[in-house]
Amino acid sequence: MFALIGLLLSGCAPQPQPIDFGNDQCHYCKMTIADHRYGAEVVTKKGKVTKYDAVECMVSSIFKDKFVDTSEVHSFLVIDFSEPGKLVDAKQSLYLQSSDLPSPMGMFLTAVADRKKMGELSALHKGEVLKWDEIIPRVFNNQVPSQ
Repeated sequence: MFALIGLLLSGCAPQPQPIDFGNDQCHYCKMTIADHRYGAEVVTKKGKVTKYDAVECMVSSIFKDKFVDTSEVHSFLVIDFSEPGKLVDAKQSLYLQSSDLPSPMGMFLTAVADRKKMGELSALHKGEVLKWDEIIPRVFNNQVPSQ
């Protein structure tokens, strides 16, 4: 009996779900999530997972359209460009905004979790390295790098 209760309770714990590239659809723009180097998801405290094809779709959905109250969010996750398919904490990641790296929605935002890897990426693809709180106003203003 206790094992069954434990199993049921653990099934409700907020956890990310892997993105099924080529099949999952972006909640915001309805595009199929296809690029293993980009993608994002929101996990609510109740365990609901919403998937996006780019960080800019996630930011637009949550902060512009208020799809869910941010106090209800357990985690914001993004795909780490340096480890395709791997979801990492969006708030702890760094973002390169470079016209060399077009993201699916055209804001040229590329997420990387590791500072050293971001240094290598930004040296290779010139652009501006940003933190989580810096990308939100850029998405609001549709601010893209000059070509």
